[in-house]
Amino acid sequence: MDRIIRKRLLNFIIDTFLVFVITLVATTCINIKHELAQPVLHLLYYFMMESVFGITIGKIITKTKVEYISNQNKFLSILIRTISRLIPFEPLSIFLSDEHTMWHDKLSKTKLVVKE
Repeated sequence: MDRIIRKRLLNFIIDTFLVFVITLVATTCINIKHELAQPVLHLLYYFMMESVFGITIGKIITKTKVEYISNQNKFLSILIRTISRLIPFEPLSIFLSDEHTMWHDKLSKTKLVVKE
């Protein structure tokens, strides 16, 4: 399996697990439905981590980062990346392109790179 695919998969597993834990804590403490909290917290996690820190916990662990490949506003790119993660089957999009680019990268004009 390609190195970038392995890192993307690990990013997905780590960040999804963290969103699950955050959702579990929030639904226990605030008494809101899991079905409502999960997509909202998913969006907030990615948007806040990428806009405030420029990276997610998964990317820190795998030593990857997002590179912006257009002159598009960075805030807009992060917003597009975050919202497009909700596209059904989006995680499978890595297998649908030769460059292993996911839809949230294509739509936001970004790419994932490995830090050296």
